[in-house]
Amino acid sequence: MKAQDRLIVNAALDHVLANRYVCGVLFYAGYPRLVVDELNETAKPVREGIGVYVASTWKLFDSRPGDEIGDASGFPEQSISDLCRTAGELMNVRITAASVAAPVPHLQIEFANGCVLVLDGASQTVEGWEVNGGDFGILANQGDGVAYWTPDHFAEPARHAS
Repeated sequence: MKAQDRLIVNAALDHVLANRYVCGVLFYAGYPRLVVDELNETAKPVREGIGVYVASTWKLFDSRPGDEIGDASGFPEQSISDLCRTAGELMNVRITAASVAAPVPHLQIEFANGCVLVLDGASQTVEGWEVNGGDFGILANQGDGVAYWTPDHFAEPARHAS
């Protein structure tokens, strides 16, 4: 991913997720979706429906992982029950930041308690994760790419910053 695209993606992830809370799990097309509150007054405004779709393996770290993530092939297979349990544990913990790792686009969601939820972004068979809310969308393509869409007024300042 180009450096300026990474800037836009990480800014969009923070815009959509920072200062919000996981508030449940829904299921769509066979995949779980972490539901994130959209009415939090301390977060930046997003019009509607914030969620994080999880289609790949994932792991909850006690602290920010370093380069040991690699290709995430070491992530254990987790059940839907495991994800629901983890979502329940994180429900009252504020999301402090969200970003895409380099060079493999693992989604890293950081929480105020120091935990970091990492979603595998290198799946060869599915789009590993997707974050959406209002006019924002970011997803890990099959392989190791990221696609995103943002409102025009959001992306332009980041394009000119690099």
